[in-house]
Amino acid sequence: MVTWWLFAVATSTGAAGGFTAETFEQVGLVDSDYVAERALELLPGTFSLSSTFEMIAGPAVVLVEESGGFSDIDPEKVAIYGDSWTSTRWFVDGFDVSDPLFDGAATFRVPTAATQRLVLRFAENPTNARRQGVALTTRGAHAASAWVTLGEAGGRFPLALPIMDLFSGRHATERTPPPTPERRRFGPSFRLELAEDVALASGRLAISARVDRLERRYLDFAWDGALRGVEPELATRASSLATYRPDHGRYAITWLTDVTSRDQLFAEVGHQPTEASRLGRFATMLGVAFEGGHLGLTVGRYDLRARDRGFVRDIVGPDGEALSPFEPDGVTTAMKLGFAYSSGPFYVWGDERALLWSPRIDAWSQPVTFQGAPYGRWDFATRDAAQMIGDHRVGVRGTARDGPLVATYDLFAAHTHAANRTGRNTLAFIDVGLKASLSLTNWGPVRPFLSIAKTPMPLTTQVARAVDPAYLSARLTLDDGRTVNDVGGRFVGLDDRLAGPNVYRAALGLDITLSEHWRFGAQGLFKLFRGHFALDYDGDASRYGDTVGGVFYSNEREKSYLLTNPNDDHPVYFALHLDASTRGYERFYFTASFAAYNAVGTTTFGNGPTANDVAIISAAGASPNADRLGLAALDLDRAFILEVAAAYSPVDDLWISASARHRDGQPFAFLDVNRHGDGRVALTYHSNRGSPFQYQRPLAGPREDFHLGVDAQVAYRLRADDQEVELWLLAANLLDMDNEIHEVNGPAGIDGRAALETQLPRSIHFGVTVRPQTGGGASR
Repeated sequence: MVTWWLFAVATSTGAAGGFTAETFEQVGLVDSDYVAERALELLPGTFSLSSTFEMIAGPAVVLVEESGGFSDIDPEKVAIYGDSWTSTRWFVDGFDVSDPLFDGAATFRVPTAATQRLVLRFAENPTNARRQGVALTTRGAHAASAWVTLGEAGGRFPLALPIMDLFSGRHATERTPPPTPERRRFGPSFRLELAEDVALASGRLAISARVDRLERRYLDFAWDGALRGVEPELATRASSLATYRPDHGRYAITWLTDVTSRDQLFAEVGHQPTEASRLGRFATMLGVAFEGGHLGLTVGRYDLRARDRGFVRDIVGPDGEALSPFEPDGVTTAMKLGFAYSSGPFYVWGDERALLWSPRIDAWSQPVTFQGAPYGRWDFATRDAAQMIGDHRVGVRGTARDGPLVATYDLFAAHTHAANRTGRNTLAFIDVGLKASLSLTNWGPVRPFLSIAKTPMPLTTQVARAVDPAYLSARLTLDDGRTVNDVGGRFVGLDDRLAGPNVYRAALGLDITLSEHWRFGAQGLFKLFRGHFALDYDGDASRYGDTVGGVFYSNEREKSYLLTNPNDDHPVYFALHLDASTRGYERFYFTASFAAYNAVGTTTFGNGPTANDVAIISAAGASPNADRLGLAALDLDRAFILEVAAAYSPVDDLWISASARHRDGQPFAFLDVNRHGDGRVALTYHSNRGSPFQYQRPLAGPREDFHLGVDAQVAYRLRADDQEVELWLLAANLLDMDNEIHEVNGPAGIDGRAALETQLPRSIHFGVTVRPQTGGGASR
């Protein structure tokens, strides 16, 4: 099977093309930016941000399956230093390009040819006045490139089984029953990318574009984990970027566009193929950058279509994720106005979003089964809806010095709100925030620091729609006519004491200059999440159900919920991070990082990033069953992560690079199915999620197998007349361990840790890039 990938490698106009490590610098401390000037082209990441985060960015955890750019087409779910993935913002040349509909994702994909600099900006860093997230800097380029990929190259690494036996117990294929030999993987695809930089009207116009035609293959499982078949997903994404910069430099104009078409939206978070949606999206942004500020207007259209609106959904998913995967058919028109301005120590920024929802159908029913037998139906209702969501901040920041002691601070007022067309459940919070750090900058080779922060969190699209009475409501009726559940904004009110969420943070660390070319960093972190949202019953739970044998069964009374701040549980994050890296070598780059951390809390019921996250709310969390074994590791929790990456140029124009990452799998809870004597069914946790409360050797606790990924790349540059040709060979998941990514939820999983499916197989990527000869001779 052959996959065509076409991409471009960025180089500055007039600079020596490609392959130089001299500006490649990385610092993973929370009071500094994580900077990678040439990470996308120098290290083996298939020129994918997701792969780069997975392999070299220790503070970032990608929460969907990734290898070789497999998850590039998905709405990003990247958690940074233990914060919710919904909090991650995306910036391009200072413009906030975060998606107005899909929390935590980017609206636009910047073509690789235009990408110069990748920066992770941390919430704890007081010099970062914007939201925490990923910032890209662009530049002009002349390039055209092509990739070809073997989507499944060879089989499992011969030593995979003994390695697993040594570190983590039995390999997935040695368990009973073994997983299906089928694996999700790449199918035939292509990528094309072009870039041009031209003089225009006393300035320069940089244009770049990228077109992806991607095919992926997902597995379709029955409720008991039996494989029903392999389902392809076709996805097309076309992105473009145009930036005009006049020679006088007083302003710059940026125009971004993105067109996406997908067959299996939400499959990446556990929805079965029949439960997924088709997505057609068009988005564009026009922005102006001027001295001290940015102003950008984004307009997007999101068309979601159910693949099968009448599909049959079993109460129990095979992997315990996506327990209620229902998305309405319809079109969302999104508009976002973003601005930022600073002058001296003062700054102000914000964004205002308007989401206009128009359903394709306003009522439909969904059959429900229990272990394959008829059980009941969900009846859904939706109508035209609109939400306004805002996030604004004004503040003052600065730096004070007293000898070697440097104090940096950021004091600000924050406002966030969400309102809807009905006028009900309007949310608005005003709060203050503080970020500060102390460091010793002239204390020999060691720079210790202390960082503290209190950061109010913004409202999300997910919260705004969950409390909107018009957007979506549903009622579960059994086959005998009893109505046993109600969910949706129609049934939600607001707690009178509701407050906005905050994250309190503290970090203590040091940065050590070991020599001219080597540095080492260490830090400990602690975070407390207070005031996070949850849905709870309006009144005592006994009004809405019966408790039998410690299990809560919902009754026929119409449900009524309140959006509240739970008082009995404040999720926490605590971590140790170590990292070392080189600086300034002309032909060599090395970085290594180690993290040991836990993120613990009680979240909404279920598994995966759309349940086990402090920013996700669901009516399922109101049931007392969600509290039973509910306090456990969040999905972004990874007890250990080790990442190592290196690049070396043995001769001019040749670079060899490799990266390796070990991490244990995501937290996972098995579910018990309980049936009342009158036929009602309730789900409860069989175990806590993750490692904080159970750990055995060999690994038998409720944390999925560890993941070990190795990527390797060889890149070589040829020169012919006035052209440079760069050739690339990359192996993603070179040591294919075939470890699990999901376990079977149910008796087989509980008794034998049976795997539902295993990692993406090894893929081989070939590439060629052509650009005008720019001079400069050997790699520097």
